[in-house]
Amino acid sequence: MKRRRLLHLCIELPYPPDSGYKIRTSENIAALSGIAEISSVSFSEETIDPTRLEEFKNSCGVADVIEPVMHNIHITRKPLKLAGAFINSFTKRIPYVVEKFRSKKMEKLLIDLLKQGNFDFIIFDQLRMTGYYHPIKQALGKSPPKFILDTHNVETDLWRQFKEHKRPPSRLLAQLQEDITKDWELGMIEALDKTTTISDLDKSIFIKMGAKPQKLITVPVSMGPSNKLKNIFNPKANKLLLISNLVWEPNRRGLQWFVDEVFPLVRGEIPDIEFIIVGGGWKFGFQDPIKEMGYVRDTEPFYSQAAVFITPLLRGSGVRLKILEAMKRGIPVVSTTIGASGINVSDGKNIIIADDAEDFAKGVIELLRNEEYRNEISKNSFEFILKNHTREASRETYKKILLGD
Repeated sequence: MKRRRLLHLCIELPYPPDSGYKIRTSENIAALSGIAEISSVSFSEETIDPTRLEEFKNSCGVADVIEPVMHNIHITRKPLKLAGAFINSFTKRIPYVVEKFRSKKMEKLLIDLLKQGNFDFIIFDQLRMTGYYHPIKQALGKSPPKFILDTHNVETDLWRQFKEHKRPPSRLLAQLQEDITKDWELGMIEALDKTTTISDLDKSIFIKMGAKPQKLITVPVSMGPSNKLKNIFNPKANKLLLISNLVWEPNRRGLQWFVDEVFPLVRGEIPDIEFIIVGGGWKFGFQDPIKEMGYVRDTEPFYSQAAVFITPLLRGSGVRLKILEAMKRGIPVVSTTIGASGINVSDGKNIIIADDAEDFAKGVIELLRNEEYRNEISKNSFEFILKNHTREASRETYKKILLGD
């Protein structure tokens, strides 16, 4: 029987999988590759080495990797483009996160691809790529494929949280974006055949916003095939570790809170503790014993040194995949409630949850001092991943979505 064809659209080539977004997207693609023949389309801010495209193709089982379309992805660094995107967003009532990824080159590429062959499914990875839904549907006419939206978070809810931390007039602008994004988000969920959520929590938020429950399904976050997962925790490790994309402001805010409010309490009890920060996008200039490593492609050496992984997030949506990345290696995690939201973990069993500085520090200190407890959390966290977050589990859900099994 002829394999079905799937066109996958994402904002950025998800390889190497060195951020939460890329981990989620590359794993979704790998799960989907066992169901359909995939053509992958994405953006890039730089010319991609053909070797990297080939590595992505082989790693995720993609049939055809289209050369990424050049586009300004991080326009917060380009004030004129940023202002233009917001102006267009308000005048056209298109969410800023959608408007910033609209490109004539991308639209032409997609229309040309659709003319060349038939696709059974089209997946928009994140709301940000849904700006191409209407041009695609118009070009396809009366026999469209099945349209799927893969969400990584609830964009409307992110604007709500952002608004709460701003003063006028920024708060008013954020409210306008929240309203525009809500209309678009609910419109896309209604128009497309199915929308996947990263957690049951996000699914419940969409339903509260007004989305129809039958339009939504949660796809388990994959941490890889079960036979490749391995607990690598070193019981003698003695460092604190945070791996994070520091381009995102909530990640920076949470880190600053930890350094200002929590870390001094930890050092007061364990003076020789070392804290390693891995992640690009921002340089704080912290002093020893805090070490800022910047962007690092291969993070495995840092995981092997970690006694405790921290996620001090104070606001956000979706699922912190870096928590799951640590847990799949058996690294004990201390997180805020927000940081662990959307993950069905159990406080004190496979993770430590704490929301104020004193409790957060207490959780870190207890893990560092108590090797038996540290090993227990490590064992339970790894078993949690094997039970809930494998590629096989993701693939089975996608089969239900695409094939109706």
